[in-house]
Amino acid sequence: MNTQLNNILWTALITPLDHHGQVDNESLMNLIKLQEKSGNGILLLGSTGEGLAISDDEKRRVIDFVCSQDIKVPLMVGVGGHQISQQLSWIQFCQKFPVDAFLLVTPYYSRPGYCGQMKWFTQLLDTSEKPCMLYNIPKRAGCSLEVDVVKDLQAHPNYFALKEASGSIEEFRKYKEVSDKKPLYSGNDNMMWDLACEGAQGLVGVMSNLWPRATRYFVEQCLKKERSQIVEEGLKASEVANIQNPLASKVGLFKKKLINSPNTELPLCPQDFHDTERLLKADQKMSQWEQSTISAVN
Repeated sequence: MNTQLNNILWTALITPLDHHGQVDNESLMNLIKLQEKSGNGILLLGSTGEGLAISDDEKRRVIDFVCSQDIKVPLMVGVGGHQISQQLSWIQFCQKFPVDAFLLVTPYYSRPGYCGQMKWFTQLLDTSEKPCMLYNIPKRAGCSLEVDVVKDLQAHPNYFALKEASGSIEEFRKYKEVSDKKPLYSGNDNMMWDLACEGAQGLVGVMSNLWPRATRYFVEQCLKKERSQIVEEGLKASEVANIQNPLASKVGLFKKKLINSPNTELPLCPQDFHDTERLLKADQKMSQWEQSTISAVN
């Protein structure tokens, strides 16, 4: 396995759209460079990246464009939906490019049990030629990833980690108990401190779209079990950064002039985001940490 995959922070990157609703490659590359400078792994076309709303053709163009650049950090691609044939085709397409890993989400909407989940994930893992991170997100999928599925897939050579986003410490503990030295990542920014104390090895998060270096420092302090000021302010900022995800990130990045438009694919709409003032207050504090961590490195 590529040791870079053990990165403590993966940013679930937004997919910036222009005023015509097309993927804005210029803004996308700007965001990637910011993540790269911070040393963060990049997750493309996950739920934050609107992977389910963007057309298949656009998704393919995103992969083609990003992989044609000289990216110095690991790239992971989201795999999620409810039709197995589409997900297998998507993996096969992405494997033509230098992606490093896949994020495999519990099937959406259909709410399968143990047997259905085992067959689903086994087919995806067997088809993949890359390491895969499983993803438990019951609020989006409609069901939880079965603990016994995690236990029984431990030996699969392509299973390397689990992203746990149930929002429950008790659920995290259940997955931790059956995980055989495979890393668990927090899938919720606001639970990074709690889950680090329970053994999480990193974060696959959203707030690093807005504050890539400050969020990395936040994660580092959580993993060190140091309840410092950045942890306190990071936990507060995480609450607003995840509102109506990815609306907060897109509105914030647009306000910071890091993307050209806050546009989203329907059914999301940036006009539905009403916490701009609160977001800007969080940005003011986190941006101070962003600058101080950059200065420390330089």
